[in-house]
Amino acid sequence: MKPVGQDEESCENMSAEVEMERISLWTAGLYLRLQNGIKREEGQTMAEYALILVLVAVAAIGAFKLLGTNINSKVSSIASSVGP
Repeated sequence: MKPVGQDEESCENMSAEVEMERISLWTAGLYLRLQNGIKREEGQTMAEYALILVLVAVAAIGAFKLLGTNINSKVSSIASSVGP
């Protein structure tokens, strides 16, 4: 159905313009989604890995300090029962 006062050719041109606008908007949206995906970093960076390593080391040192005497006595008792 064509608008009043417009001929067939102008309706086809308008339809083509609308279709081009839709394609342009779709392309722009795709570009923005890809650009956002590129900017977004997945996973940890080297600094985050270093922070995790430091936290694990501090936790291990704390556990050894807390349980050190118990572990030392157990290892000593095992060593004395196994060896001369």
